[in-house]
Amino acid sequence: MQNYCFNTDSFRDARDKVEENPNEIEGYNLTTALKGALEAEHFICEEVFAEDFGWAFYAFRDEQKYFITASVDPEDDQVDFGFFANINVDKTRSFWDRLRGRNKMLDDDPAGQIVHRALKSFGDVHNLEYHPAS
Repeated sequence: MQNYCFNTDSFRDARDKVEENPNEIEGYNLTTALKGALEAEHFICEEVFAEDFGWAFYAFRDEQKYFITASVDPEDDQVDFGFFANINVDKTRSFWDRLRGRNKMLDDDPAGQIVHRALKSFGDVHNLEYHPAS
Protein backbone atom coordinates (compact mmCIF):
# COMPACT_ATOMS: atom_id res chain seq x y z
CA MET A 1 0.00 0.00 0.00
CA GLN A 2 1.12 3.54 -0.74
CA ASN A 3 0.05 6.38 1.53
CA TYR A 4 -0.08 10.12 0.86
CA CYS A 5 -0.76 12.75 3.53
CA PHE A 6 -1.03 16.49 2.97
CA ASN A 7 -2.72 19.71 3.96
CA THR A 8 -5.28 21.46 1.78
CA ASP A 9 -7.98 24.12 1.81
CA SER A 10 -9.74 22.46 -1.12
CA PHE A 11 -11.82 19.33 -1.66
CA ARG A 12 -14.46 20.26 0.93
CA ASP A 13 -17.69 18.29 0.58
CA ALA A 14 -21.23 19.63 0.74
CA ARG A 15 -23.02 18.89 4.00
CA ASP A 16 -25.50 16.48 2.38
CA LYS A 17 -22.60 14.49 0.88
CA VAL A 18 -20.83 14.33 4.27
CA GLU A 19 -24.03 12.97 5.82
CA GLU A 20 -23.94 10.04 3.36
CA ASN A 21 -20.80 8.79 5.08
CA PRO A 22 -21.46 6.58 8.15
CA ASN A 23 -18.99 8.63 10.22
CA GLU A 24 -19.63 11.93 8.41
CA ILE A 25 -16.09 12.00 7.02
CA GLU A 26 -15.24 14.30 4.14
CA GLY A 27 -13.25 13.20 1.12
CA TYR A 28 -15.80 12.55 -1.62
CA ASN A 29 -14.55 15.44 -3.80
CA LEU A 30 -10.92 14.38 -3.33
CA THR A 31 -11.73 10.76 -4.17
CA THR A 32 -13.68 11.85 -7.25
CA ALA A 33 -10.71 13.96 -8.42
CA LEU A 34 -8.38 10.94 -8.06
CA LYS A 35 -10.86 8.78 -9.95
CA GLY A 36 -10.84 11.30 -12.81
CA ALA A 37 -7.03 11.31 -12.91
CA LEU A 38 -6.92 7.52 -13.15
CA GLU A 39 -9.65 7.39 -15.81
CA ALA A 40 -7.70 9.92 -17.88
CA GLU A 41 -4.83 7.39 -17.86
CA HIS A 42 -7.04 4.55 -19.12
CA PHE A 43 -8.00 2.96 -15.82
CA ILE A 44 -11.56 1.68 -15.50
CA CYS A 45 -13.00 2.93 -12.22
CA GLU A 46 -16.10 1.99 -10.29
CA GLU A 47 -18.28 4.57 -8.56
CA VAL A 48 -17.04 6.28 -5.40
CA PHE A 49 -18.70 4.93 -2.26
CA ALA A 50 -18.73 5.76 1.45
CA GLU A 51 -16.71 3.69 3.91
CA ASP A 52 -16.45 4.03 7.67
CA PHE A 53 -12.93 5.48 7.22
CA GLY A 54 -13.74 7.91 4.38
CA TRP A 55 -14.48 7.40 0.69
CA ALA A 56 -13.26 4.73 -1.72
CA PHE A 57 -13.44 3.21 -5.19
CA TYR A 58 -11.94 0.34 -7.15
CA ALA A 59 -9.78 0.98 -10.20
CA PHE A 60 -8.77 -1.59 -12.83
CA ARG A 61 -6.14 -1.72 -15.54
CA ASP A 62 -5.35 -4.83 -17.52
CA GLU A 63 -6.01 -7.55 -14.95
CA GLN A 64 -4.87 -5.58 -11.92
CA LYS A 65 -7.31 -4.21 -9.34
CA TYR A 66 -6.62 -1.33 -6.91
CA PHE A 67 -8.50 -0.06 -3.87
CA ILE A 68 -8.19 3.74 -3.52
CA THR A 69 -9.33 5.51 -0.35
CA ALA A 70 -9.32 9.15 0.74
CA SER A 71 -10.45 11.30 3.63
CA VAL A 72 -10.28 14.97 4.55
CA ASP A 73 -10.41 15.95 8.22
CA PRO A 74 -11.42 19.59 8.75
CA GLU A 75 -11.43 19.08 12.53
CA ASP A 76 -7.79 17.98 12.92
CA ASP A 77 -6.25 20.44 15.38
CA GLN A 78 -2.72 19.12 14.73
CA VAL A 79 -2.57 20.82 11.35
CA ASP A 80 -0.86 24.19 10.95
CA PHE A 81 -2.47 24.96 7.60
CA GLY A 82 -5.83 24.01 6.10
CA PHE A 83 -7.17 20.52 6.59
CA PHE A 84 -5.46 17.14 6.85
CA ALA A 85 -6.03 14.77 3.94
CA ASN A 86 -5.05 11.12 3.69
CA ILE A 87 -4.98 8.84 0.62
CA ASN A 88 -4.19 5.13 0.35
CA VAL A 89 -3.53 3.24 -2.88
CA ASP A 90 -3.63 -0.51 -2.35
CA LYS A 91 -3.04 -3.21 -4.94
CA THR A 92 -5.49 -6.07 -4.53
CA ARG A 93 -3.71 -9.42 -4.51
CA SER A 94 -4.98 -12.97 -4.28
CA PHE A 95 -4.42 -15.09 -1.20
CA TRP A 96 -1.83 -17.12 -3.11
CA ASP A 97 0.00 -14.00 -4.30
CA ARG A 98 0.24 -12.74 -0.72
CA LEU A 99 1.31 -16.16 0.57
CA ARG A 100 4.02 -16.48 -2.07
CA GLY A 101 5.08 -12.82 -1.96
CA ARG A 102 4.10 -12.19 -5.59
CA ASN A 103 2.51 -9.21 -7.34
CA LYS A 104 3.52 -6.78 -4.59
CA MET A 105 2.85 -3.08 -4.91
CA LEU A 106 6.10 -1.33 -5.80
CA ASP A 107 7.02 2.35 -5.70
CA ASP A 108 6.81 2.55 -9.50
CA ASP A 109 3.33 1.03 -9.64
CA PRO A 110 1.27 2.88 -12.28
CA ALA A 111 -1.73 3.65 -10.05
CA GLY A 112 0.49 5.13 -7.35
CA GLN A 113 2.45 7.19 -9.88
CA ILE A 114 -0.74 8.63 -11.36
CA VAL A 115 -2.09 9.53 -7.92
CA HIS A 116 1.24 11.18 -7.04
CA ARG A 117 1.26 13.22 -10.27
CA ALA A 118 -2.37 14.21 -9.76
CA LEU A 119 -1.67 15.47 -6.24
CA LYS A 120 1.24 17.57 -7.51
CA SER A 121 -1.00 19.03 -10.23
CA PHE A 122 -3.98 19.90 -8.01
CA GLY A 123 -2.38 23.13 -6.81
CA ASP A 124 -3.76 23.27 -3.27
CA VAL A 125 -1.71 20.41 -1.85
CA HIS A 126 0.83 21.43 0.79
CA ASN A 127 3.30 19.49 2.93
CA LEU A 128 2.84 16.35 0.81
CA GLU A 129 4.25 13.27 2.52
CA TYR A 130 4.66 10.01 0.66
CA HIS A 131 4.96 6.71 2.48
CA PRO A 132 6.15 4.03 0.05
CA ALA A 133 4.59 0.68 -0.67
CA SER A 134 4.78 -1.80 2.15
